[in-house]
Order: sequence, then C-alpha cells, then structure tokens
Amino acid sequence: MNKNKRFVQRFINHLFGVYNVPKIPIYVHYGYPSCVDQNGNAAFGVYCYPIDGKGEVCIHIAGDIGTTGIMSCIAHEFVHHMQRLNGRDMDDVEAIESDAEYWGAGLMGQWLINKKKRGEHCYGVARIWDRKPKEG
Repeated sequence: MNKNKRFVQRFINHLFGVYNVPKIPIYVHYGYPSCVDQNGNAAFGVYCYPIDGKGEVCIHIAGDIGTTGIMSCIAHEFVHHMQRLNGRDMDDVEAIESDAEYWGAGLMGQWLINKKKRGEHCYGVARIWDRKPKEG
C-alpha cells in the first residue's frame, strides 16, 4: 500500500475512532474520476444506505481526484452517515448537503491541523449531525 493510501486509511480510522461508531465499508475506486449515485448522477462520493430493507450501508469514493479530494469526500459522506445515525431527515437534501459541506471541511481541517502542525492541536468531537451554526 503506498503512502497516500495509508494516509487515507489512517484518516478513515480516525473518523470512526473519534465518533465511536461501528465501521462501515468505504470503497475508494482508484482510477475512476467519479461514482454514480442511486439516481444515476455522477458524483465524487456517494453515501448508500438501505432503502426498503435492500442494500448495505457504505460509502463509495472516486479515487482519481487526488488524496486531498478523496479525504474531503470521505469526510463529507461520513457526515451523511452520522446524520442518518442520529435521526436527521435525509429527504431535506439541501439542508443535509449544506451541513455536510460545512462539517466535512471541519473534520478535514481538524485532521490536517493535528497531523501537520507541530505544537498545535485541535481536539473535540463536534455534533456533525446537527445543522451548522448560523452565521453572524
């Protein structure tokens, strides 16, 4: 496994460890620039969950978008997983997407600060399944 794949795997382990939830499969499709969601739309990442009892809970990520892109997509889709686990209405697409963008960027930023900056650390578990804070 090369350095970038190990870095991505450590990030995945970090997310599941910090939020203390059972692991779900995260499939990174290296060499593919996009994935296809349940509606047939192209996307960089897709969070899948059972509908009418069919299917598995998993995350699919396009692997041809660079390491940072992969990790950003994983963070975004992980937020969707936490939203669903904590009872958010997954039909309110605009709100859950906006919140996942916000919280996903925070998860990625926290990871990068803790792994790259010497002497600086950002600790804590955010309620990433909730709505993002209102501005101003």
